[in-house]
Amino acid sequence: MSELILQVRNLSKSYPQFKLNDINLELPRGYIMGFIGQNGAGKTTTIKAILDLIHRDTGEIKLFGQMMKEDEMGIKDKIGFVGENQYFYEEMSVGWTVNFFKNIYSTWNDQYCTELLNKFKISKSKKVKQLSKGMRVKLSFVLALAHQPELLILDEPTSGLDPAARYDVLQGILELIKDENKSVFFSSHITQDIEKVADYITFIDDGKIIFSEEKELVLENYKKVMFTLENAEQIDHISHEFISFRNVGSQCVGIINSLDRLKAYHLRLKGEMEINDVGLEEIFIAYVRGEV
Repeated sequence: MSELILQVRNLSKSYPQFKLNDINLELPRGYIMGFIGQNGAGKTTTIKAILDLIHRDTGEIKLFGQMMKEDEMGIKDKIGFVGENQYFYEEMSVGWTVNFFKNIYSTWNDQYCTELLNKFKISKSKKVKQLSKGMRVKLSFVLALAHQPELLILDEPTSGLDPAARYDVLQGILELIKDENKSVFFSSHITQDIEKVADYITFIDDGKIIFSEEKELVLENYKKVMFTLENAEQIDHISHEFISFRNVGSQCVGIINSLDRLKAYHLRLKGEMEINDVGLEEIFIAYVRGEV
């Protein structure tokens, strides 16, 4: 495995009505991790902990091989961040906003910033309040990328965008990762976006990590299985092997993450099992809603 640009070990954080419980994940340098889960699953809390914006109860977080307390300014200088909501001085121009952010980062690149503004067709003379939702997100990407960060952290940036704006944002992410020295931690509940760009998938639900694996392994292992049992009484013996399961009499359909376990039952079937690939959205719904 490549050098780890982000390591989270045994991270926990408790609130009165929510608990982030024993979070573990690793992001190698040069890759994109999709961090998926429904709203309220713990994605933003995890990101806040990574950025040291909240006090964690337990756990250790390393960025670029260091803990934040060892070199907070140096570490944050190498991170770019884009969130779901963009907060700017509404009456100020894009040019003023760019100059404001320029003073924050030691590695700011004026030429690259101008290239990004031109690419996204953002005029420096426009006031921020004149920008659409999509253009505001694109401006956030410009400000997050212009200092050429080694790690880009995204918290639901494509939420609420039209398909064209989402496409532009995703292309920008893929363009960044062409530099194998950079990584992206992309949090979203929009599984289609994650499936298009991610190398690794981490799925969180109710504050707990369900799995954290290479995307290709996830899509290879999870399958939708349809079959008819010779004896409907067998259903009770196998239904718990599925992430989600539905049956009408002896006719069954379910999503499973290991066909080997199902085959191990040596089921007596009426005919063959029909096995189909599933995407991240079907896997997401299977875990969250228990539906096939």
